[in-house]
Amino acid sequence: MAQIKFTYSTETFYQRKNEDAEPEYLGTYDMVKKTISEGTINKAMKNAGQWVDIDVQIFTADELREHWSKGTKMTIEGISYRVGKMSYGDYFLEPGPERGETQPFNKGTLWPEKLDQYRYIIDISDIKKETKKKGKHLGDTPKKIKHLGNGEIDPSSLLQFTGTMNYYKHLSGYKYTDGIHYLVEHGAAWLVDKILIVTKYNAKLQLQDYQEFTSWKLIVNDDRTATLTAEDGDGHKIYSEKIDYTDFPLKEISLWFEGGVLLLPSEH
Repeated sequence: MAQIKFTYSTETFYQRKNEDAEPEYLGTYDMVKKTISEGTINKAMKNAGQWVDIDVQIFTADELREHWSKGTKMTIEGISYRVGKMSYGDYFLEPGPERGETQPFNKGTLWPEKLDQYRYIIDISDIKKETKKKGKHLGDTPKKIKHLGNGEIDPSSLLQFTGTMNYYKHLSGYKYTDGIHYLVEHGAAWLVDKILIVTKYNAKLQLQDYQEFTSWKLIVNDDRTATLTAEDGDGHKIYSEKIDYTDFPLKEISLWFEGGVLLLPSEH
């Protein structure tokens, strides 16, 4: 069990992999708040000078680089992971068999967060929860989804997504859920790309409030033109775009963007 400790005299955090390991410098509050939950940080500060258990693992950049270059696997909580690397530099830890480049990431893929230029950190709390549940998971994963052809989306299948078991990394750096992955697999990857790229680079949508929550809606007209709009939590329109042509099969669809994740409203 990894542990952290806060020292008031230097206002810094330290970590150790277990009770027998040597303490290592973790960082200041501004550094650790990006990767460690606020509740854990507050607990460590409240119990300054004492070691506090935390469900994370910290790896050096050299460790990840070596596993990636040699093709060797890492084991976390008894699960074996292959270390991969995206073209833009981010590492990922993927369980299960190696997949093709065009295939979606395997279920349970981990995305280490960069703590500084030398270290990466992974939150393993979800892994431990899943292990304790012995196969059970949060939310209800649809059991009877109609797997239609490319471009065919079944509305009844969309309604069955009431939770997500996986988060998929998008090229924008954001993530999306199982319900959104269903859309991607059935010909609507363009819509997901459009929303997340606009969210990433539109100056107005970079405001903190809109990064925390935005409601998106695509409305398709009879002539196959469409309008894509985004609203804030109070229903005020903050973005609108005309689309000259789309073969999207539904008359309309709503998607939510919450804290860096694109999801179906039913998955909230």
